[in-house]
Amino acid sequence: MHKNIKLFLVDCDGVLTDGGMYYLDNGIEAKKFNTRDGMAFKLLREKNIKVGIVTGENTEIVSNRFKKLKLDYLFMNVTDKLSIVKKLKKELNLNWDNILYIGDDLNDLEVMKKVGISACPLDAVNEIKQASQYISSKSGGYGVVRDVYNHLFISETIENNDLFRLFDLDDVEVTVDTFKFFKHCMKDNYFNAHILLKMLAIDCYYGKNDYGFKWYNEMQYKRVNDNPVIPKHMAYHEEDFKSLIKSFEKNGYIKDYPIVVNKDFLFIDGSHRLALALYFGIKRVPITIDKNYFNIEVKDYSFDWFKNQNMSFVIYEALKKYDEICAKFNK
Repeated sequence: MHKNIKLFLVDCDGVLTDGGMYYLDNGIEAKKFNTRDGMAFKLLREKNIKVGIVTGENTEIVSNRFKKLKLDYLFMNVTDKLSIVKKLKKELNLNWDNILYIGDDLNDLEVMKKVGISACPLDAVNEIKQASQYISSKSGGYGVVRDVYNHLFISETIENNDLFRLFDLDDVEVTVDTFKFFKHCMKDNYFNAHILLKMLAIDCYYGKNDYGFKWYNEMQYKRVNDNPVIPKHMAYHEEDFKSLIKSFEKNGYIKDYPIVVNKDFLFIDGSHRLALALYFGIKRVPITIDKNYFNIEVKDYSFDWFKNQNMSFVIYEALKKYDEICAKFNK
């Protein structure tokens, strides 16, 4: 739905600010804004999306912020926000589905019930939260607009393979749905079946089978010999893998070690971490890119590879593990 958005409107107090009123010693009123929201407005304008503020406030502070951000619209001293938005909708020849609105309090409610996408800060009043399609993880004044932008448009950036720009964005932590990412990397032919062998090795670590690490070691040795991209030390990786399992037991997924993906959004590095995330039921994992590996083509490690390496004996148990993971995440 976000691809239909042509107008991005926000309330001011409680969204762009924390709702507080600050008074300096000389009696001058002040408000605190977040610079990350300013960058979000800039990115929206680059997408040719009109942006504006609709507020009940009527202060020079808001006017100055509007000018600094170079927004398209500023409506102040508004008592009936729905009428203002209806008028703007008509002037721009838009449908309600073309409008996004971020609000935090009851005077935003009628607008939020009409627009195509409604969002609110974490600390919005309950009635607004109930009307919102997206509740930000940020409170008012702490980058709500940037968070909503990231939520809506990062997936589009990935779809367009504009990954370099995505990962250059300030203060962006990129995570993906673990299971969906896994399914994407498996394609339609179990393209990365080696990750299933890693999960069988984890089973072996916990005493659920007596063959997991034997198969894993054989696979790693053959993968290293077959693929010059894989570092040679990965041929003898059992102890390091066991140490990683212990780390996951204690710390879960440490986000300082994201999975590296290429231009096709397939993992280049981090398959052991992905296997553990799936095994432990971690719902989202961090990803990143490395310019040195961005254009590398990922080798096909489907079951045909295992057959060619005289390892057909792993297929039955690997497929059982695949079905187990699918059942686990599809509950």
